[in-house]
Amino acid sequence: MGWRIVVDGSFDLGATMRSGQVFRWDAVPSAGGSVCWRGVVEGALLQLRAPAVTPRSTSARVEVELIAGEYTRTSAGRLLRCDDPYRTWCRDLMVDRLTRDAVSAAPGMRLLRQAPWDATVAFICSSANNQLRMRRMLDALANRLGEPLLDGDGRVCGSALPSAQRLAKSTEGDLRRLGLGYRARTLHQSACRLADEGLSHFLGPCSDLPLAEARERLCELPGVGPKVADCIALFSLDQLEAFPLDVWMVRVLEHGYPLRGPRTYRRLQRWVQRHLPSPRGYLQQFLYHHGRLLGRAGLAALRQHPPPRAGAWPP
Repeated sequence: MGWRIVVDGSFDLGATMRSGQVFRWDAVPSAGGSVCWRGVVEGALLQLRAPAVTPRSTSARVEVELIAGEYTRTSAGRLLRCDDPYRTWCRDLMVDRLTRDAVSAAPGMRLLRQAPWDATVAFICSSANNQLRMRRMLDALANRLGEPLLDGDGRVCGSALPSAQRLAKSTEGDLRRLGLGYRARTLHQSACRLADEGLSHFLGPCSDLPLAEARERLCELPGVGPKVADCIALFSLDQLEAFPLDVWMVRVLEHGYPLRGPRTYRRLQRWVQRHLPSPRGYLQQFLYHHGRLLGRAGLAALRQHPPPRAGAWPP
């Protein structure tokens, strides 16, 4: 079973999957030498294929193949954010040299709309971690505690992340033995709370709350600080003004703009909300990708020629 989902503008699957927002997707070769991406979403194994990115693409047809589990065309459209006015947003984001360079460097890179529980598990595991170790942790959770996924021939072809209820029934020791380290305690505690209160009851309202209130609510979960909360809000709860700040994003802002004063998360967020264009969550992805491409040497060059529209540090 499969569908073709039409999106505005181009869709670069490779850049999107490597952008640090998802962690259980793999590139797989397909007929004709093209590359597909295969991953587990909400208990379903999907395979995605998109046409080559061209600068003047007005739309793209993304092929979604359901390999195992249950999924719908509506869910596929939500995952791919098919209603986003991508080209308009990209134009709106290019307000100075840095933002123009960042958007131009990754045409077709997009946000995906993840399941809130999947995003919560992933970003709790992201604390003091890198993407390779995160992937190992998430795969260990899925393989040991999640439900196996069967293809049409009845063969196991993947595994889904365990539900909050399943994790709540495990122990901190169980999770430590899967390599989660200190994150085992906070993930288990968050799972217990969400299993008790209900995912939709706790996480659902965060989509409609102002960003600051959604961040505060998410930070009630053990293991969720402001940065993790912003990741969950942006990548799964439609809070498109969320702007997660990790070490690389702070470097990009420091080198690209004349910031002054202490680099606290709250002060940086105040500057972002005052001076950077919307939707800021999309801009964060472009700037993060651009910063990693430039590396430290390239970022140092930005400091010598700051963008002309750079805003001053807030009082």
